[in-house]
Amino acid sequence: MGVVVLLRSMAALGQVVSLTPIIRQIPTDDADARFAGQSPPESESYVTPGIPFYVELWAGNTGKPFDGLACVTVDLSYDRTDIIDAVPPVQNSPLFPIGAVSAVFDDSAGTVGDIGGCQVVPADPTLGVDEWVLVERIEMDALMGGGVVTISLQDADNLFAQTNLIGSLFPVDPADIDFQERVFSVGQPGVPAASEWSLVVMGLLQLIGGTIVLARRPTAHSRSGDRT
Repeated sequence: MGVVVLLRSMAALGQVVSLTPIIRQIPTDDADARFAGQSPPESESYVTPGIPFYVELWAGNTGKPFDGLACVTVDLSYDRTDIIDAVPPVQNSPLFPIGAVSAVFDDSAGTVGDIGGCQVVPADPTLGVDEWVLVERIEMDALMGGGVVTISLQDADNLFAQTNLIGSLFPVDPADIDFQERVFSVGQPGVPAASEWSLVVMGLLQLIGGTIVLARRPTAHSRSGDRT
């Protein structure tokens, strides 16, 4: 029993793994699935309504000991089910092609559970060290504009699919994982969505129609002149 506790504490000691969602209008090419440095790839600040976009899961080992990522699994959630939908199935990264479990889509709750995967064997012992790596992507439908969306990540809490480092007997403690979130807009901020444009056009047409009616209506002076 004492040996088990020691191994678990060593696996979690000083370990920091960072996981972040990245928003893409066009998905990252598989050839660019590794991104060097401590900062993750750039994320879109807004997506276009009516056009599919992608939420990508990226991971990096940003703390000591610097061991490669063997497996990554998280739960993903989004707070605006009225303006975006998740489209199954998930799309695996070539770096983590093995899925221990199947992702669970619940669009009414705004969740996609158990997303991620594992490396093939033999694994790359440096994968994710001093870099960010693409784990998986989810296609999303942008139903309508005019809203701000928050994408969050949480521990999968699944005994059969967790986040593991190469050479560790136990999964990374969730307390040592930096679960990040991402905020973006559906529709460019400050630019009316298509539905809002239609209201603007209707208002202009009504204004123009009212102006024409007023212009054609005879004035009191013209009516008195007709009687003389």
